Formats: sequence, structure tokens, C-alpha cells
Amino acid sequence: MQQTGCTDASCAVKIGQLLNMQFMILGNVAKLGSRYILTIDIVDVEKGSIIVSQKENVDGFDKIVDITPKMTTTAIQRMKEVLQGSLRMEWSPLKTTLFISGLTTLAAAGTLNVLGVLQSSWANDYFNTVYMTETGTPAAISTKYSNYQGQITASTIEYIIGWSLYGITAGLAVWWFLTPDIPVRSKAGKTALVPSVSPVFSFADGSPKLDGAAVSFSMSW
Repeated sequence: MQQTGCTDASCAVKIGQLLNMQFMILGNVAKLGSRYILTIDIVDVEKGSIIVSQKENVDGFDKIVDITPKMTTTAIQRMKEVLQGSLRMEWSPLKTTLFISGLTTLAAAGTLNVLGVLQSSWANDYFNTVYMTETGTPAAISTKYSNYQGQITASTIEYIIGWSLYGITAGLAVWWFLTPDIPVRSKAGKTALVPSVSPVFSFADGSPKLDGAAVSFSMSW
């Protein structure tokens, strides 16, 4: 990556997007005097930001090989902790079903209560304007009264069913409240490794001298 001039997080994001990755791990080794500095960054490809950064100083280039796996493992563990800390809780399928069922029964209960009120009002109007003004035969009066009683019965049934549905709605609400949410985690991504090694020169007496190597690598998962 250094040979192409791509050694920072923005370039890692571009490579991660090309490889369809979720995360990139960037590693870089630099020499400062007699010591080597190994830096490992984990980049979130989607957000384009560094979420974990690890840095260690060693006194020998050969020790980089020994410390790199440990640093990488530590960085990945820290990344997992960061991701776990940002987990969101969502309703389970059961909780969603309970919520929809509760709204449905509540709407049905309200509708039946309204119909019960209207039916009762219609029955009273029928009683005052039709039954009480009937002057026909006893059979005709009895028929009108039966119609009035039928309307009252319908109104009572609508009230009973409506209030029963209110009770069911309350039970569903309690069940919904007691049902726990479920954690949602990001899906595991793919894995790839893109290494690059570039020489490191020091200058003595005005002339360059090969003094080691700078290693860059990117790993996504």
C-alpha cells in the first residue's frame, strides 16, 4: 500500500469498499532512532473512521514478528467490545405480534362500544317514536316491542364483547411489556489480507543506506 501512496484510513476505506468488507486492519512499522514503532488501526469501512488504535514500541525489528499477532488479537478484541457496546435492542417477532394484536383488539373494542352506544340510542328512539305511538292490534304492538327488545339485546352484546376485548387488550399489553427485546448484532464480514513492504533508508555522510523495512498490511473481516 505504501508503494501506491495509500497508507491512511481514507485509502483503507476505498480498498475495503472495493473488496466489499466491513472492517480494515491497517498496520504500519516505522523506525525512530534505534526503536521501531508498530501501529495497528481498525477502520470501519462504512463510517470511514478508526474505531480502535494500538501502538507499541520495540527495540528490535525481529520483535515485530512476535508482537504483531498479539497486538492484532488485542485490537480485534477491543473492536468486539466497541461493537458490543453499540448493540441495539429490537422487538422480537413475538413482541411485534403482541403489539399488532393489541392495537387490533383495542380498535375492535372501541368500534363495538361506539356501535353499542348508537344501537342503544336507536332503540330508545324506536321505543319513543314507533312503539309508544302504535295504536294497532295487540299483535302489532307485540311485534314492535320485540323489535325494540332485539335492538336492546344487540346493544348489550356489543357492550359485553367490547369490554371483553378491552380486557384482552390489557392482557396483551402486560404480555408485551414482560416480553424482552432481543439484541441485534452486525453480521460477520469477509476476510482479506493486503500486505506491502517498503524499504527504510537512513542517511549517513549524505548518502542513503538501507536501514530496515516498513511493513504495511490491511486485513478486513
